[in-house]
Amino acid sequence: MAATAKSKENRKLRYRAHLVGVRDELLRELGEGTAEMIQDEPLYSDSVDLASAVTDREFAMELNSRIGQRLSEVKNAIRRVDSGDFGTCESCAEEIPEVRMLAYPSTTYCLQCKSELEAEQRGVRRVGIVR
Repeated sequence: MAATAKSKENRKLRYRAHLVGVRDELLRELGEGTAEMIQDEPLYSDSVDLASAVTDREFAMELNSRIGQRLSEVKNAIRRVDSGDFGTCESCAEEIPEVRMLAYPSTTYCLQCKSELEAEQRGVRRVGIVR
């Protein structure tokens, strides 16, 4: 195996191991959050206690929703690693730097292309705003 092919394979294995670790941690967090939400709630002595409990439950549900979204992104990233698409920018087809891939495994754009895309989106939003 050529040196570059071997280094790419090593990189792929590192990404996959990192992503599997992140996935497992997210699954653990999601399981803990779900278990806390389904526990029987005690009777509340007054409406303030009840309101506080409802707020806490809504916060926990939002947190679980975000964890679920992140979990979905990580699972998609693992699929991209397995298919060989992980780490390549969708826009310019250049290799995305390893630091970015480890920090944002769900990214499909290099930093430059992502910045350009966000600038375009901000420009579209500004044009659409009526003042």
